[in-house]
Amino acid sequence: MARAVDSLLILGRARLELRGEPIVLFDQAVIQKLYLMRVQDQVTAEAIESALEVLEPELSDFYVMVDTPPDVAAERFSSRNKRSSIRPFKRWSTEDVASLYGRQQCVLQWMADWFERSEVITLIRLDGQLPIEENGQLLAREIERLATCHPNGSL
Repeated sequence: MARAVDSLLILGRARLELRGEPIVLFDQAVIQKLYLMRVQDQVTAEAIESALEVLEPELSDFYVMVDTPPDVAAERFSSRNKRSSIRPFKRWSTEDVASLYGRQQCVLQWMADWFERSEVITLIRLDGQLPIEENGQLLAREIERLATCHPNGSL
């Protein structure tokens, strides 16, 4: 957990450096680092929430979560062209990968629940079963709406 928190603090410092920019995007950053503290590590909702509370000043204004059923995510993972990410699971069936995703989904849900309760962070949820183009349009509209509501018109 200490390594994950260290990485998150580095991201927070980078975010402060870029504060004058109109929009700063981090791909996965916080969620990926906390997600890596998976269920098999015996992480609890309380541990995830405690980490988020400590890190709250460093967190972004909004996060995007693409809700995708584990079986759909596993099928997409198995059909990826990027073989380096598949290598550790090359002998796994799609069902085994879906089972792993299903067991780990609670960690993402704990984070999503915390973001949704936050008064200063917005969680944008997208339906992972919709076409990418449709989700892209929904996300663009939501970011535009948030930017118009945000002080200085930036995120």
